Amino acid sequence: MTPHQIAKWAADGESETLELKRTTGERKEAAKAVCAMLNHRGGRVLIGVEPDGRVIGQEVARWLFSCRRRCGELAVMRQRLIHG
Repeated sequence: MTPHQIAKWAADGESETLELKRTTGERKEAAKAVCAMLNHRGGRVLIGVEPDGRVIGQEVARWLFSCRRRCGELAVMRQRLIHG
């Protein structure tokens, strides 16, 4: 996914398969949209996008990157344990 793709999707506006959210503060609504999409045709939820399609971004806490890296390391270790 590139910044150009995100900007294009956002400019196209919301649809049956695209939901736009301003911030992670709307994560509960975003999760509901994801569930609905999974039960239908699939789709995308873009966070950090205004309702009018302007990409504003989303600030992410430093601890989240650390957590993500550790989760990735655990996934690699799990794969090694399963597949030798």
